[in-house]
Formats: sequence, structure tokens, C-alpha cells
Amino acid sequence: MDYRLLGYLNVLIVGLLILPFILNRISRYLSAEAKAAMKDVTKFLRKLHKPLGIVFLATGLIHGYLALGGISLHTGTLLYAAVIVQVGLGGAFYRTKKKGLFKAHRMMAFVIAGLLLLHYVAPGALYQLIR
Repeated sequence: MDYRLLGYLNVLIVGLLILPFILNRISRYLSAEAKAAMKDVTKFLRKLHKPLGIVFLATGLIHGYLALGGISLHTGTLLYAAVIVQVGLGGAFYRTKKKGLFKAHRMMAFVIAGLLLLHYVAPGALYQLIR
């Protein structure tokens, strides 16, 4: 499989992972009927959230290995580290139900979105900074 195709698949997965959060924000401004329909979609996406997160961990690692032929310092490595932190926060919240962990888990989504954009626009940015 081509690493570029896997990269775009990862972008799709990230989109599906953050979609429940976005839909919840949008539903505040909708009618009761539209909220009910959106609630069903959100409920379905929440069931997919944990398995998709695990798939994202695997496909992200495979994507990086195929693109670079190994593990090296790269914007993708930084992105992957942020994903690992986010998964850890999500897992810790799932076990402890501490609100602060959930907030941190959600905030990491913004960090990951920024790192994903950096990775797409300037994948070699870390190398350029270090060199």
C-alpha cells in the first residue's frame, strides 16, 4: 500500500474521530428534530471512537514506516507522539471518569489537528529546525 494513500486514510480517520465533538457543538443551534437525528449519528460515531483510535495508532505507525523506511525525527513522529498522549488521556478518563482528563483529551484534538496540518504542509520542518 502506498504511504500517501494510508496518510489520506489517516486524515479520514481523524475526521471521524473528531466528528462527534463537532456535531455536538453544531446541534446546539438546531431544531429538536434535527438534534434527534444528529444524536443518533453521534451515538453511532461514539461506538466507533475507541476502535478507530486503535486503528489510527496502527495505520499511523505503518504510514510513517512506509514513508521513511524506519523511525526518525519528523513532524509525523511528533504527531504520532501527540496521538499516543491523547490515547493515554482518553484511556485514563475511561477508567477514572475525571473531567480534567476528558478536557485534556479534547484539547489534544486541537493540538493533533495543528500537527496534522504542519505534517501535511511541511513534513520536514523538524529536520530543517535541527539542521
